[in-house]
Amino acid sequence: MIVVYEPFCKGWNHVPINSDLILIISERFPNDEIFFYGEQDHLKHVRDRINNPSLLINYCNIDIVNISQGRINSVINERKNCSGQAKKAMSG
Repeated sequence: MIVVYEPFCKGWNHVPINSDLILIISERFPNDEIFFYGEQDHLKHVRDRINNPSLLINYCNIDIVNISQGRINSVINERKNCSGQAKKAMSG
């Protein structure tokens, strides 16, 4: 299982990069299930780009999962707090 998490981008922002990254991971690890987490509108654009018929590719191992903006903010804050605590511990 591979987890990809986009905590910052919303809507169309960064869609080509994120969708290409997911496709590359899927090609490299075809037997692993990939979970891509992010904001709802961003995920829609990524899903549309990945499911583009002109790609002629069927990526059955990709699961795109919506998480609420509140949860994204919570994870970001947890990460910031953890980072700050780690810096304090290492300096002290």
